[in-house]
Amino acid sequence: MSLNKLYDAALTGAADDRIIKVVVPSQRIVWLGIPKNASASISRALVQHYGLDAIPCDLTFEALWRLNPEIEDFQVVAIKRNPYTRVVSAWLNKIAASAAYNDRYRRIYPNLRPGTSFPEFASWLNSAEGSDDRADQHWRSQYDMLARADKIVAFEDLPDCVSLLGLYPSILPHRNQHTEMATFAGLEARPLLDWYDDEALKNISRRYARDIEMLGYETPQLGKRAPVNNSVSAVANDADEQDGSSTTAFAHVQQDLVAAAQQVRQRIEAHYEHLLRTDPEGAADYHRRLTPMWKDKYLDRAPEHIAKWAELLEHLDGFRQGYEIGVGPGSLFRLLTDLKQVAMRGCDTEPDETIVFRELRKQLGIAELVDAHAVQRRTPMPIAEGTDALLGFYTTFSKDFSVPDWEWLFDYCRERMVGDKLVYLIPNPKSYNQDGVAAFFRQRAEFPLLDIPTPGRAKQWHEKTFLRLSLA
Repeated sequence: MSLNKLYDAALTGAADDRIIKVVVPSQRIVWLGIPKNASASISRALVQHYGLDAIPCDLTFEALWRLNPEIEDFQVVAIKRNPYTRVVSAWLNKIAASAAYNDRYRRIYPNLRPGTSFPEFASWLNSAEGSDDRADQHWRSQYDMLARADKIVAFEDLPDCVSLLGLYPSILPHRNQHTEMATFAGLEARPLLDWYDDEALKNISRRYARDIEMLGYETPQLGKRAPVNNSVSAVANDADEQDGSSTTAFAHVQQDLVAAAQQVRQRIEAHYEHLLRTDPEGAADYHRRLTPMWKDKYLDRAPEHIAKWAELLEHLDGFRQGYEIGVGPGSLFRLLTDLKQVAMRGCDTEPDETIVFRELRKQLGIAELVDAHAVQRRTPMPIAEGTDALLGFYTTFSKDFSVPDWEWLFDYCRERMVGDKLVYLIPNPKSYNQDGVAAFFRQRAEFPLLDIPTPGRAKQWHEKTFLRLSLA
């Protein structure tokens, strides 16, 4: 089967329904991605798994059949989802967080406001603006989008769908996305059905009556639960009423960092989806380069990644100007700036795979403070004038450092730093395999300040051990 026409069509983006499809000729299947029904995750997984044999496009089925009549015989696979949870997911993802609100909605939905509560959104969905005639795909009824599907699998049976597409369940991301979306919006995390009050339940039952009937779902029974308070301002006010402790301050900065991660993720996903429509080969390459971090802690599990710094921050005191080796996503950098009022500079490498890091640093407004510099053994680095603390955590540069390499680095820093000349490190564990390195740090450093075990791995005394020393 020739794929040239399909590739050409995918590049032109000549579509009229915008529902992403992935054609996999070797499996004789077409994946029909219904928004909020694991569509993006499975589309990415297909491209990652099948490579150039997976052709993403947003052509209509008629256009696909005209390009290659064989496709009409392919099995069309799609996922249905409980309308009651799907619409909450859409609200959390698209409406609840003002920072994530699409500017296009401001033009086409003048009566819909960013940060609208879920009960208000449920009411709006029953207005002319919220009807299927004008609906965004994320809250459009499913029954008509599923009309062309030959095989419909329930969202609740996602592993079955993954197997049907020839994928392994482990290829899908494992994260509580709704918790992340709620945190990003400044809301408490809760089960999706707990966002309902009685009036919202009536409104959603009315709005999605055809989905509920045709897809075989039932109206849920809402048990006793705490009053629904999904107002962003109310949650923020509750936090402000707490004491002015460092915990509360950390939570506020954490919220800003999580919001930045969410904005970067949405920007990256929008670019990736654009590539899916315009340049399938480019999309596969872009996904390959982003995968190591895109599905990892820096975007998908940003709250977890940021929270890990809370305990370490207690020990980062006594300096005014820090220089961080390996700034990465910039979380610690901003925490020190905002919570400790430390003037920060730093450096990091700039390989192609650090797109996520670069975008996060831009979003956090620290890109100009980070030098593009790869630290190497016995090589000068651009420590800023006035620096009184050097920080390096989970660094890759130090994996081959021997005792003479560490001595050279500390001598170099001693000449250029001021004050107590503090060094905070979580050295690369591989460095400890070098002769004498462990004894060197035992003799020179406060050791350990904090011992951080690595889950799922054999605990070794040196594993991710946080230490401090003074070069003065």
